[in-house]
Formats: sequence, structure tokens, C-alpha cells
Amino acid sequence: MNENIIKQIYPMICQRKSIRNYKSEELSDDILNELMEFWDSTLDIFPEEPVSIELLTEDQVVSSFPISFNAKYYLSVCANNNRKARVNVGFKAQQLDLWFSSKGLGSCWLYMVHPVKEHQVFNGLPHSISISFGIPDEKLHREDISEFNRKTLSEITNGGKYDDILESVRIAPSSTNIQAWYFKQNDNSIEVYIKKPLRAILLRPMVKLYDFDIGIALCHLYLAREESGRFNEFNVNIDSSIDNSDYILTVLM
Repeated sequence: MNENIIKQIYPMICQRKSIRNYKSEELSDDILNELMEFWDSTLDIFPEEPVSIELLTEDQVVSSFPISFNAKYYLSVCANNNRKARVNVGFKAQQLDLWFSSKGLGSCWLYMVHPVKEHQVFNGLPHSISISFGIPDEKLHREDISEFNRKTLSEITNGGKYDDILESVRIAPSSTNIQAWYFKQNDNSIEVYIKKPLRAILLRPMVKLYDFDIGIALCHLYLAREESGRFNEFNVNIDSSIDNSDYILTVLM
């Protein structure tokens, strides 16, 4: 990723918040074109899993849950229906979420909002998750890191020399703010796990969301690591299972 882009979006990690109230103002064609140009520059964690976005308006989406969002614009993020694809969705689209914040725009991940029938497939890929965005009608940025309602660092990692980088991961957004992840620090790597829900049957619909969440967390890890001047390499292995967690991958530090 371009160094200038990292400097633009990395600071947003400590400021961004999910925006649920938007003004009715339309965005200019210039900003919408810039959005698509930025999307084309986002990085993949699994390049073999394609991800596309389709720009939709409020009349082209429906909600499967009785919640109200007044955004004028939505993105349908489309990808294959497997774990690697969902992790890649979270990784790529979180870069866009931070970009929105850097441009003075609000955004919010929405699993329960999906396109109408005519837009459920784009570029040959099925709809995966939605993101609302637009001009915020509420405070856009957090003023202090204490405003984040998150687990402590000791709850998501065993502790070690990468605590500074994982602090950026700790404040990453996740579905229902559950933070179902764990990062095991080793001398030269971080192993990434998804925690299995204790009531697996009741929470089974949530399990797919954890894959998006891991991707979001890895986006924050990547940006924090790049900002620290290190080089990133992602060594992928998603088939193993250890204790009460699903092993996802190892980040070589």
C-alpha cells in the first residue's frame, strides 16, 4: 500500500466510530469516483478470493431486521461464501471504512441490510455484507481512546513485544462488539484465532460474522505494523483447531 495512503488512514484507527445517522445531502460525483479509485488501491490478504463492491442507493436495499438507517448510500460488498473470502472482505473493506472517516464521511458495517433481488449478485459474486455511508448527522470522530468500549489487551493476547501493535487491533470494530478473536504472540510471529462461541447452536448465525471481524482486525494490525516500519508477510493456514479457538493464520513479524 502506498505510504501516503497509510499516513492518511492509519490515524483514523483511534478516531473512527460507526455512524448510524446521516444527513440527506447527496455526495458529489468527484467523491464517489474517488471512493472507487481508492477501492481499486486496497490490499488483499487472500488475493485468490475476489471482492467487488457495488454502489447502491437507499431504495435498492432492504433490512431483514427492524432497524432504521437513514443513509442515502450503501455498498454491497460481494465475495464467495467461504472463510477465506469473508476474511478478505473484512481486510479490504475496513481500509475503505477508515478512508471514509479520513474524508469526513460516516460509515457503518451492516450485516442485516442487503440488496434487493436485482442486486444480490455483482460481477458474478454474491452479496456478502453491506456498508452504509454518507455525510454524518452526529459526531464523526472519537476525541479520546477511552471512548472505545472494548476488551482489555490482556483479554485478547498473551502479552509480548507486539503489544503496541495489538493496541490498534484491540480497538477495531466487530459484530455486536463481541471481539471474538485472540492473538498469540511468539518471538517472531502472531498466531490469530477465532474464539468458538460457547453456545454454538444458538450463536451459529454469528460465526460467519467472526470471519469478517478477523479481517477487520488484521487490517488494523497491518496498518499499525506498516506504520512501525516493519514489513508484513501473512503465512496462511486455516485448517487447524487448537483448544477452544479456530486457528486462522500466522502473521510473521
